[in-house]
Amino acid sequence: MNKKRLPLKIRRNASALFAGETGMSGPETTDFFAEYGDHIRGYWDLNPKPGRRTIFENCLESFPYDEQIKILLNLCEMDNFKCKYGLPIKEERGKFKNELLKLSFPKKINKEEDKSESIKKESQDRKYYSVRTGKVDSALDLDSFKEVFQDIYEDFCLRGYFDEHFGYNCVDGKIPGKVGSNVEGYVLRKLRKNNLWPILEKYKSYLEVDLFDMIEFLFDHISRPLEKDAYYHSYNDCGFHYKNFDSLSGQIEFVNEINQFLKDYGGGYKLNLNGEIFCLAENPEMQKLIDAPIPQYKKGEVDQRIKEAVRKFQKYGSTLTERREAIRALADCLEYLRPKTKTVLTNKDEDDLFNIANNFGIRHHNDRQKTNYDKNIWLSWMFYFYLATLHVCLRLINKQNSKNVSQS
Repeated sequence: MNKKRLPLKIRRNASALFAGETGMSGPETTDFFAEYGDHIRGYWDLNPKPGRRTIFENCLESFPYDEQIKILLNLCEMDNFKCKYGLPIKEERGKFKNELLKLSFPKKINKEEDKSESIKKESQDRKYYSVRTGKVDSALDLDSFKEVFQDIYEDFCLRGYFDEHFGYNCVDGKIPGKVGSNVEGYVLRKLRKNNLWPILEKYKSYLEVDLFDMIEFLFDHISRPLEKDAYYHSYNDCGFHYKNFDSLSGQIEFVNEINQFLKDYGGGYKLNLNGEIFCLAENPEMQKLIDAPIPQYKKGEVDQRIKEAVRKFQKYGSTLTERREAIRALADCLEYLRPKTKTVLTNKDEDDLFNIANNFGIRHHNDRQKTNYDKNIWLSWMFYFYLATLHVCLRLINKQNSKNVSQS
């Protein structure tokens, strides 16, 4: 069976935008795609080296069809992504994003409907006067966020986005979905918790952890109803019943909607396209560091460990122990690179890097270590310090390696 491919026009536009006059270098391309899969081959392992467009297209097509769309959508939204030839202008990325969304939302619409959708999106993203001018704080407390969550859930329910899995009401009786007729029992099996379903009856009593569990659960069970083979049940004006659904487009819509409010709740959170909630960094500059692709080194020996450390540190509800383990993993990556870092760092800088981890109870334990510091503050500082240092070291080492290869 032939693998489903993106339309030729989409593939050409993608490589032109992100591997043409604008976009990434060859190493930057493999670094970027390695964030999504460990199978990506390093640019420096290929001989002879292919062109940037070939690298981009081969990396992209190594992923499943739906994953390719997610990756390209992420590229379109990375306003602060640094690449050798510069990002395409925002307007061009916006046009390309609309083309990608048409693949996930294939319904044909006329110009008036298109204009209506555009106005609707602008109104969703728009901040109104009081918030825009700072007269009202946009931050949400738990009770407010639960009300927002309930409204979002009910809106998607009314549009049939949960019909595939949870079923729907019909004048002829309740029609079960894929999870069966006992949805409450299914939720118990999946989340190991009672009293979460039905949402509209239980949501007011949710704790924060319950709410976040339910957001991730809904992500896994949402799908956009398609017009193909849908029929209108006219008896007693029952409504449309759907047979075909698209999970990816439903998930994208849900992520975009819920993230408008997750970022304003508590310290700021984000639901990613894998359906996992992560804490946002303390400030936008640190978030750029988190989002930046990790440079590859020796077929993923280091970058995969860094990704796991970032995941452990950022995950919702991470403990101080888990955060310390994440920092230890980053320090271990630097230790592994130590022979190479000697060629790109001064001796003093190198010593300082390992003194931090060794003397503050991160790696080795002894009576001389300093452990009476504010762990919430200093663990965060150490994490971002080591992560930034690894980015710099890996880039300098790869640059040095490329220089050595070109001179040989």
